[in-house]
Amino acid sequence: EVERYNILLGKLAANCRMLKKGIKGLVVMSSDLDELFNALKVGRIPAAWNKAYPSLKPLGAWTRDLLL
Repeated sequence: EVERYNILLGKLAANCRMLKKGIKGLVVMSSDLDELFNALKVGRIPAAWNKAYPSLKPLGAWTRDLLL
């Protein structure tokens, strides 16, 4: 369980770093980054993250649950 959690946290951090670069224009926004951006914009859990830590909750509640 801890291993899966650590992999998810690594994926979250890497995705956020790439998204930040994409927004700044330093990297090309791929379809995955575009999906990530749109999901975060409307408060949904991005599909890639939800596969690793599935939940029906909205993004805010999902993140609080993830951190507990």
